[in-house]
Amino acid sequence: MELKLNFTQKITNLSPSYCIGTNEVNISKLLYRPLYEYENNELRMNLVVSDNHNDDFTTWTISICNFYWSDGSEGNIGDLVKTWENIIRENLQYSSYLLNIKGASEFKNQENSKIIGLKIKDTKTISIEFIVPIPYFRELLTNINLSPVKGVDNQITPYTIEDFINNKTIHTNNSYKIHSWSSKELVVKSTTKNNIYNKIHFTFSTDYNQILNRLNIGDLHIHDGGTIDGEPNARYLEKYLKYYDFLSTFYLFFNMSKEDKIPVALRRELMQVVHNDVFITGTDKVQTDALIPSGIRNWSTVSYTNDTGYKCISIEQPIVFICNDEPQYVKLSEKLINLWESRLQVRFKLEIYSWDEFVIKLSNGSYDIARAGWVADFPHPHSFYEVLLSDSESNYSKWKNEKFDNLIKESRIIEDLQIMKQKFIKADCLLKKEIPVLPIYEHKLRQLIGNNVINFDISNTGVINYKTTKLTLRGGENNEKDRSS
Repeated sequence: MELKLNFTQKITNLSPSYCIGTNEVNISKLLYRPLYEYENNELRMNLVVSDNHNDDFTTWTISICNFYWSDGSEGNIGDLVKTWENIIRENLQYSSYLLNIKGASEFKNQENSKIIGLKIKDTKTISIEFIVPIPYFRELLTNINLSPVKGVDNQITPYTIEDFINNKTIHTNNSYKIHSWSSKELVVKSTTKNNIYNKIHFTFSTDYNQILNRLNIGDLHIHDGGTIDGEPNARYLEKYLKYYDFLSTFYLFFNMSKEDKIPVALRRELMQVVHNDVFITGTDKVQTDALIPSGIRNWSTVSYTNDTGYKCISIEQPIVFICNDEPQYVKLSEKLINLWESRLQVRFKLEIYSWDEFVIKLSNGSYDIARAGWVADFPHPHSFYEVLLSDSESNYSKWKNEKFDNLIKESRIIEDLQIMKQKFIKADCLLKKEIPVLPIYEHKLRQLIGNNVINFDISNTGVINYKTTKLTLRGGENNEKDRSS
C-alpha cells in the first residue's frame, strides 16, 4: 500500500539536525527515530526506554533502547552526544536549549573539548546536568532535530538532493529508506514488513488544479494545506479542507524602551480596540487575547482592567509600525492601522522590510510596534513564556520584569499542575498590566484530506503520525478518531 502526500514547499535537506520546517521533519522522521514522540497528542517514548530527573529538574537521566544504523552498526549514546555537540558547535535549531547544559557554552566557545554536563553512564545511558531547571525536557526531545545522527567520516552534515544524486552515504535508523528523489517528488520505501505502507510518496506542487484532480480520483491522500484563498478551485477544494490545532500565536511587540512615545495607557487603548472588535475572520485563525494557545492553556484568561472606554491619547509623532514583506502580514498590519486610526487620535507609519532587514530592525529596536509571533518549539506553555524573559534573545520588546522572570523560573520546578497554573495566571496578569505584547490570533493547521483517509493524526506542532493514518477503499466514512475541528 502506498500513501501519497503533497507539500507546497520543496525539501532541501533530510538530516534531522538541519531540518527546517515541518515538511522536512515529516519526511526525516521516516528515516530517523525520535527520542520521544506524540500519538494523538499524547507523549510516548520511542528511542528512550526510561528516564528520571531530580527534584528541581536540573539533572535528567535517560536510557535508550537497542537500535542499529542502516550500515549494520549498533547505535549508542555516544551518537547522541556527537549529534548534540554538532548542533551546539554549528548553532543549529534548538541549540539555545542545549546551551542550558552545564559546560555547553564553554564547549561552543572552544574553551573545553567536551560538554561536562553530559555524563555517559554506559553505552545506552546518559546523565544530563543543566544550569537551569528544564521540566519540559521530554517534550523538547520530541523534536526530530535533537535525535541521534550518525555522520559519515565523523562529520554530521545536511543531506541534500545533490548528495542523493551523487550516491553520498546516509546512515539512518528507522524503517524507511530513500528510494528516489527529484525536484518534483521524493519516495521513501519500507525496509520492514511491519509498516502499513510499503512506500510513502511525496510530491511538491502548488498547482491546485492538479491537486484537486488528484484528490478527486484518490491519487492524493494528504495535502499540507498551503493556501487556497483566491484559488479558482477553492470552493471545490473545501470539501477536503480540515483544520487542526496548532501551537502558534500571532502577536505584536511593543518597544518597551520607548515608554515616552508609547506609554502603557496608549498600549492599553490599542489593545482594547483590537480585543473589543471582531477583527479576525476566517476559519484558520482564531482571535485571542492570550499569549498561550488554547491547546495548551487549561486556565482562564485574565483581565487587568474592566475599562473598555478609549481615552484618545494624542501622540504628535507617527508611531512606526514595522512588518516583513510577506503579503498576508502586510495586509494584516494595514488592517490594524486602519482600525486604530479610525478609533484613536493616533497616526501610524508602516515600514515594510525584507526578512533580513526586518530582523535587524527588531534587534536594534528601530521600531515602535512590530509584527511578531511564535510557533511552539515544544508543546508546553514555557515555550511561549520564555520568549519574554529578560535574558531571552527572542525578547525583541526589550521588556524586563523581575516578577515575571521569577514566576516563570519558579514554575519550572513545580510538578503540581494546579500550583504551576497559578504561576502562569500571575504571569498573565503582569502581561496584561504592562502589555509588552499584544496577542492577535491563534493559527489553525489547514490540511486537504482525501475521502479515503481515516484516523489522520497530526500533532499540534504539525508532525504527522503515519502509524495511525490509514487508507480505506470505502471512501473514508469512518472518521471517529480524526481530530479536525
